[in-house]
Amino acid sequence: MTVTPLRCVVPMSDLTAAPFNYVFQDVVIVRVSAANSYPGFGPASPRSDALTGAAIRVLPVQMAAPTEDSSSTDATVTMNWVAISGTDAGNSAVIAYSLYWDGGNATLDPATSFLPLVDDLVQTFTVNSVTGGMTYRFVVTSRNIYGYGPNSAVTTLQPHDAPGKTDIPTVALDALDLRQVKISWNAPNDHSAPILHYQILFMKVNGQFVPELTSCDGSLTGLTPLVSGARHCSVPMTTLRTLTALPRDSLIRVKV
Repeated sequence: MTVTPLRCVVPMSDLTAAPFNYVFQDVVIVRVSAANSYPGFGPASPRSDALTGAAIRVLPVQMAAPTEDSSSTDATVTMNWVAISGTDAGNSAVIAYSLYWDGGNATLDPATSFLPLVDDLVQTFTVNSVTGGMTYRFVVTSRNIYGYGPNSAVTTLQPHDAPGKTDIPTVALDALDLRQVKISWNAPNDHSAPILHYQILFMKVNGQFVPELTSCDGSLTGLTPLVSGARHCSVPMTTLRTLTALPRDSLIRVKV
């Protein structure tokens, strides 16, 4: 009788358990002997190659936490993550990356109850229709043929975007002091992030727009931090004539 095929398959889990107790990256060493009708086995073969033989493989390691892409807005969030390979992937090719989130539910446990978003061999995913200002949490993991690695650390974010365009400001003589020009404006869409400061620019005679920072500094750390909260400021007419070099009776033009 001939024994065929001349091969066998051993689960990796058997090799890492007793009595073999191989550990990650160990090369499995094997010898083979044959038996026939004569009692006992013949001499064993030489050892298998200790350099190029099959190495013990395991689950992937924990990945780095996913990061928010700069293209995200207060309505759409794109998450990116870094691919892994080699020993980080357990010396086995990654089959897919899985992104999970809490959907805005702060009670969900990231280890057990986060919701799946994607399971594919990709490194980015876009979540549409998020709510600006709401807190969301994300984790990512990878899997090879042996299963899923541990979840990454949690990334927490609140969708937001740059402020919208400010409406045309109002420029008029200050009713309380006709020697000053009052500039006022409405708050634009803040896109779910508090507005930190404004920039108020006056047009010079050459068409260039420049700030006036003594009376109309719109930064919270400037000389007049209340400008940002009140959304108005008044500048002496003499200051504007010097700043803009505009001739008498010229229209004062302002951008915010």
